[in-house]
Amino acid sequence: MQSILERDVKSMKIKIGGGQMVRLFLLLVLFLSLISCVDLGDKRSKKLPKEPAGGGNDPDTAIDEVNWFQKSPSDKARVFGASVDVAYDKLEIKKPSYDVVVAVLSDGLDLSHPNLAGKIWANTKEIAGNGIDDDANGYVDDINGWNYLGSAVNGVSVKCDSLEIARIYKRDCRDANNQDKNSVECKNLKDELASARDDAGSYYLKLKVVYEAYEKYRLMLAAVGLNDVSKVALAKIKLGDAGVTQEVIDARDSLLDLYSVNSEIDFVIIENIVAASKCASAHFYNPDSDLRKGVIGDDSKVGYGNKDLRGNEFDGYIGTHSASVVAGVRKNTGAKGIAENVKIMPLKVATFGDPRDIDIVNAINYAVNSGADIVLFGFEKEFSMESDLVDNAIKNANSGGREVLFIVPAGDRSLALTYKKVDVDGIPVAKGSDSFPRCNSDVSNCIKIGASSRTNKTSNLVYKKSNYSEELVHLFAPGEQIIGAIPEKREIYFSGTIPAAAVTAGVVSLARTQNRSIDVDDLLAKLFQTVYTLGDGELVIIPGQDSTKVISMPFDNFSISGGLINAHGFVKALK
Repeated sequence: MQSILERDVKSMKIKIGGGQMVRLFLLLVLFLSLISCVDLGDKRSKKLPKEPAGGGNDPDTAIDEVNWFQKSPSDKARVFGASVDVAYDKLEIKKPSYDVVVAVLSDGLDLSHPNLAGKIWANTKEIAGNGIDDDANGYVDDINGWNYLGSAVNGVSVKCDSLEIARIYKRDCRDANNQDKNSVECKNLKDELASARDDAGSYYLKLKVVYEAYEKYRLMLAAVGLNDVSKVALAKIKLGDAGVTQEVIDARDSLLDLYSVNSEIDFVIIENIVAASKCASAHFYNPDSDLRKGVIGDDSKVGYGNKDLRGNEFDGYIGTHSASVVAGVRKNTGAKGIAENVKIMPLKVATFGDPRDIDIVNAINYAVNSGADIVLFGFEKEFSMESDLVDNAIKNANSGGREVLFIVPAGDRSLALTYKKVDVDGIPVAKGSDSFPRCNSDVSNCIKIGASSRTNKTSNLVYKKSNYSEELVHLFAPGEQIIGAIPEKREIYFSGTIPAAAVTAGVVSLARTQNRSIDVDDLLAKLFQTVYTLGDGELVIIPGQDSTKVISMPFDNFSISGGLINAHGFVKALK
């Protein structure tokens, strides 16, 4: 049979930390430096490293350490922001009489975060808490959005799910009696899944050992009244102090060792990461895993799910971060959003594992029917069993005179994307983030975003893990060390094409608050015409290479537009 298995399994290596589990990766980067087998590329401290003078609106001023991505590209410092601040300064952004609504399809959102105060969309046609579908849209008490992974019975949410490749195996490599088929392709995929499960299990055990050591030492210190395990507090503990034995000193030194490679450690996040890693080892690559069925039950009709927009303690990190980048409070002393007068419509479709196409389609339809102007995908997945359904939902969003723009991440696998459509027993399956969703000429109201880096070297302008393509990636936006809100009133830096897509959504939202009448085609034409480009002689390193052989190419070959998003030029062109 001509299938995804024939064409892709022989060359496919499913690895823990790949693009198909980007949510787990984005949390793991906070902890990876604590184990010897993993390289931490990004430091997640509250302060970024100092940059050379230059940037911003004045080339002689220093780059803003927290919100660098909103500054202008600087010829002197070569730090390439999105020119947001200069758009506010020079164009006198005015408050319009309407709001732009951005639907964020992701892992949920922390509604109580102060960075998002006053920024959450409200369904004014629904009466809170009365248990009635007041607006007859199929959803009961959907005041601020919807959770497609929640139970309508007991309020719990799915905590973990399989990856789409495991679901494909179950569908195409099992017979009617749920017995494995013996084709070469199915055997190869079964071996790949088994190997990936073993890797994930080993990885979980390494994380578990480190976390258990931390817990042991923390409790040991707490037993003598030392509950503060910050780096500063630990350094003050001395042998001979009240209750401080050599065993306590050993515990102190072990904890300080953890801090030696990362100046700030959030152990609440680490606890969640360990649990999430356990989930990955048990369920990601397991064709027989279906935790969803026991939580949601029948999801064959509109209205399944619940109104809990965060879901679980694992969730809400990516969605909250993306929302705050788009529309967080600009007067905030830490992370500040790009666009004012924007409301965020949170739609939870993801947890650990791959989002399901049925949830994505239903969330798209909800967003469009509820008046969203922009739909931001705060997730990516490598395979899709029903990609045509998602593509059609995106295309149909603009029927009836509506103008909805979809913004999606290009993916974080350092790949040159090429579109290929593969059939499994006659059912279309899209391979790779390059084709899910399609975002090509057939789906013209959808754009894919690559990630640029926080750099003072033009040669490193493309973020080291970003996908790219002169045919399938539309433009680049800042995506390395992007600060944003996360649950429990915290802020943190994330890197990748998901935050780059959020930056793009923020810039487009800002422009649409100034000119909402423009249609999507004209909007995108202006967006592409105003990108920041490099000179003809400027070469940029291609991502994904080892250090022994570095190949570069012109920046305009990395995307369709050939440039980096430019809020100042874009908003100016729409005025």
